[in-house]
Amino acid sequence: METEAFKREAKNRNAIEGTISELVRGYGPRKARYRGLAKTRLANYFIAAACNVRRWAQQIAWQAEVAEAEAA
Repeated sequence: METEAFKREAKNRNAIEGTISELVRGYGPRKARYRGLAKTRLANYFIAAACNVRRWAQQIAWQAEVAEAEAA
């Protein structure tokens, strides 16, 4: 657990688990709403896109807040 390789893998795993947790809590993809792989896959793409748009909006708001604080 002290090796550098383990720490790199743990960092990647933590990031992935955090994203999965965010998706499950915020968008509820634990159970599929549709039957069939194609519809389920499309629904997952839409969920991921919604998550990305939300993250993007939060980043834009944060950058505006930082710029405002620096200007003051």
